[in-house]
Amino acid sequence: MAVVGGGQSALDAARILTGFDAKAEVVAKQKEICWVGQNAWLHKLGLLSWCLYSNYDVGPAGISRLVGFPNLFRRLPRRLQDRISRRAVRPAGTGWQRPYLAKVPMTLDCQVTSAEMSGDKVRIKLSNGRERLVDHVIVATGYRVDTARYRFFSPAIQQSLKTVRGY
Repeated sequence: MAVVGGGQSALDAARILTGFDAKAEVVAKQKEICWVGQNAWLHKLGLLSWCLYSNYDVGPAGISRLVGFPNLFRRLPRRLQDRISRRAVRPAGTGWQRPYLAKVPMTLDCQVTSAEMSGDKVRIKLSNGRERLVDHVIVATGYRVDTARYRFFSPAIQQSLKTVRGY
């Protein structure tokens, strides 16, 4: 199995597959996997922890607290919002699953450049020049929000929304 992506969904898929004795490989474009929750003690420092982390625990210390106040965050200049957002919302996996993935091969700093059927298998070509012949490919590369595609919004609501890149 090839699992494409380096975030929580991809890592969950690889961990679960491995738990069922499937052979999985993670292929991700980032140079290293970012693990969150590795420093649980930072959340047990009373007032200091409250200052650093919001209840939503999105992003690293400090940034977590800032994005936890959306009414404040939206008042920041767009360029600053974008920089903070890239740091707060990025591909990452929860640290508790790291030991379960220790034996899962991870091809990092690499992308799938093509995929084609080869009999009952899938041949994927990677940007590092290598190929894999696998039974299945799971694409866990995140998603793109686009509120224009939400048919449950009336035209009036849709026009009233202020969005940035679909969000």
